[in-house]
Amino acid sequence: AWGEKGGLNAYVGEGLGDESWAEGRIYPAGNPWFFGPGHMMKSPTKQRLLDTISFMHDLQGKFYDRFEKAIRDTGYEGVIMTSNWQAGQAFSHFSNLHADSRFDIIDRHNYFNGAGSMLARPGGGMLSSGMQQVAGLPFMLSEWIHVFPNEYGVEGPAILGAYGMGLNGWDVSFIFQNMDSGEFRKELKDAWDFVAPQVLGVFPAVARQVYRGDVKESDVTFVRKVHEPSLVEGKLGFEDMVEQGYDNKEFSSDVAPASTLAMGRGLVEFTDAYETSEKVDMAKYTREGVLHSSTEELAWTPGASAHDGHIAIDTPGTQAVVGFASGVVTELADVTITLESNYAAVYVTALSPKGTLASDKNLLVTTIARVRNTGMKMVVGEMVARGEGPMLVEPVKVEIQLNRKGSPKVYVLDHDGRRTDKQVKVNNGKIVLDGAKTHAMYYEIVY
Repeated sequence: AWGEKGGLNAYVGEGLGDESWAEGRIYPAGNPWFFGPGHMMKSPTKQRLLDTISFMHDLQGKFYDRFEKAIRDTGYEGVIMTSNWQAGQAFSHFSNLHADSRFDIIDRHNYFNGAGSMLARPGGGMLSSGMQQVAGLPFMLSEWIHVFPNEYGVEGPAILGAYGMGLNGWDVSFIFQNMDSGEFRKELKDAWDFVAPQVLGVFPAVARQVYRGDVKESDVTFVRKVHEPSLVEGKLGFEDMVEQGYDNKEFSSDVAPASTLAMGRGLVEFTDAYETSEKVDMAKYTREGVLHSSTEELAWTPGASAHDGHIAIDTPGTQAVVGFASGVVTELADVTITLESNYAAVYVTALSPKGTLASDKNLLVTTIARVRNTGMKMVVGEMVARGEGPMLVEPVKVEIQLNRKGSPKVYVLDHDGRRTDKQVKVNNGKIVLDGAKTHAMYYEIVY
């Protein structure tokens, strides 16, 4: 069936040159590029590669079944996760996802590297991992972070907290860290600097948002339909797109691009018969170039460059602007935020477990931008000198107009969130915060 040219010893360049029918030795060539439709569908080894996908799917299934039984035989009744990686693009990718979907949860890993921001392209970067969420199953992203020296780490928890754990209904999130001491770093040096102010510093706001369920899960779903038996015939029903640079991966498709994750839940549905997938009408959720969520709580303004774009969060308990929004007046339900800094995350958050901005006596304001080491030098997004501690926090300047009656006090908080003896004046509900003067990331509004 493989044909003379598509038969044995077709991958000598991969070191697979001693295959033999007589000796029963055939290698499952595993280079993911081989399985991409652009190569495979034109290759003389097409049938061999399709058979390899089928072989690997069956082998995975037997392996998973054997180990599931061994685990269950111990009396364990909890969740079983199979693998957190994907396999190439299109046919191999969804065959692998199908093997994982036979068990309890879909888990994936993703990272974001380079000089730019995830905000430039709605749904891109780490958020695009959600393109592998399977209908009817929980979804987990168990490794993710902006890789140092990328300077936009604050947007990671912001985007994944609102769009992943909120709008798309993800179930588990573990940001990646490596051998930290449980306290803030003294300087930026590791590739995975989670315990740094520009990452961990936004968690008090994002954690409250997630645990309160401030951002509603979308009822609207954008489904890509996959029939597993058809994959080994080279039939998918839509164009799948995967870009991968080691740990940094991005997923999309022609019928439901990654940007649909900014509008509602993106799901893969494994069907009983081959079907084509309906193309998403983006216009329904796009107004003046801004992508709005189906819940009307989130708005994503795309960027014109890698250093552009921002999101707005507008829920009763959390209202925020994150990204490149200098000079943009963002009118939210209870506050109007006008950012003067080039890039920042500005959150106004109810502090109590069930609180809202309209009723809580205590509100937390979080203002975080970039962080650098002393003497650190960046040129066009590339680090040419790492510098050393102490870290220097970029000040954020922002005007916040409170749309609420009363005469609150605004306290400057230290970096641990404790009140200092400093206050910021409030003028008819207007607060001007300037980190260059206060040396603060956090403020408390008290009614």
